[in-house]
Amino acid sequence: MMISILALLVLLLPLALSSSIAIIGAGIGGTFTSKYLTELLPPDDLCDTHIVIYEADTIGGRVRSQEILNFSNTVVELGASIAYTGNKYIAEQALRNFYLKVPAEDDPSKTFGIFNGDSFSFMEAQWAFVPSFVSKLYNKACLLYRYHWSLTGLTNLVKQAVSSFEQIYKLQEEQQQAFTTPDELWNTVGLGNYTNISFSELLSTHRLDEDVSPFQSELAAAVNRVNYNAPNHELSALAGLVSFVPMISGSLFAIDGGNQLLAASALDDTLQAFESCPLTHPNHPHNPKGLLQFHKITQIIYHPNLTDGGKFSLYHRQRRPVTPVAQTSEAGPDGERGEETAGEDPQEQEYEVVNVWLGDYDHVVLACPLQLAQIDFFISPSLEPHHQGDPGKVRSLSLQLTTDPTSKGTPCLPLVYIMIYTSCLSYIYILIY
Repeated sequence: MMISILALLVLLLPLALSSSIAIIGAGIGGTFTSKYLTELLPPDDLCDTHIVIYEADTIGGRVRSQEILNFSNTVVELGASIAYTGNKYIAEQALRNFYLKVPAEDDPSKTFGIFNGDSFSFMEAQWAFVPSFVSKLYNKACLLYRYHWSLTGLTNLVKQAVSSFEQIYKLQEEQQQAFTTPDELWNTVGLGNYTNISFSELLSTHRLDEDVSPFQSELAAAVNRVNYNAPNHELSALAGLVSFVPMISGSLFAIDGGNQLLAASALDDTLQAFESCPLTHPNHPHNPKGLLQFHKITQIIYHPNLTDGGKFSLYHRQRRPVTPVAQTSEAGPDGERGEETAGEDPQEQEYEVVNVWLGDYDHVVLACPLQLAQIDFFISPSLEPHHQGDPGKVRSLSLQLTTDPTSKGTPCLPLVYIMIYTSCLSYIYILIY
């Protein structure tokens, strides 16, 4: 689920001393960023750093668990339902803090099949009085006959991708190498082309297309429809290969009690790191509200300053009643006119939406899906922030982002460093000067 949190922090670390850092998003990317930042900072400098995580909804982001009462307290995963042991940072955090659940073996009474919308394209055979290994051999032979060597070809592609992917951990942990763009990271480990073509194009390039067998339209399409709810031609080649990684190495697991606990445990680790700081430190465990605040960030204004690198002002929108206007009533029995307040009736009350200032920070980490966050970015000509709710004269900052997994190129702005924290599906943006 996470690819380059440590690389992100290597970039941020030299700027984090005696500074304030805002992290937008309390999902896996945001919570693990705060955790690893406290681990990488020297102990003497940790207490000079203030971290605030802003979350618009719930902790966990796309990892969301729901306990179903009256069903033996069953926990249902509404987001990411499984994790892979090959995701080193996730696996380490899970093994250290939780009891892991391993998916049960396939129920022998159930049969695997692929339904194309009209009929079953493939159906396993199962005989009551035949040993199970005979049935398995027969089914494998049927798969080989139907898909020829497509499964073998895909297995080789997945092995190559995993081998390249695992270089990231070596580069980060042994060589302390960081990357400023996703393209730089993927090109370094030899996976750059996989982010620029679709999964369908990758299969066709290696002769795993419909001219050879129906593998792409049947098995590959079914797997990625379940995992991503997307067809092969809309997925990047890298994302498509991720679906098939467990068939060559590692295993799958889930957190007992809900995968959402993973993000919460990273928050706890962050708070514990500040335990040695003075009680007045805003990130001390006795001040948990100083670390996590539930606000939806809607506007970020950068105020350049050559002496200290500038500041980032964060705002959220708030709906509040318009100030009532005093009106003069009709003259009373004594001939005097009284005053009454307009809008006392709640149904007649007018409201306005204003930008409310939340704080100024030296650095901002965006650990949220920007396409959904709807955050406005501005650069202010003013060297000093002002917080009257009106951002004043600002220049809009266009990041030119795209959700198209087959598109090429990345934003090229001096204020933006881009890192990836999930399987090429989401980005973390560090705003620094």
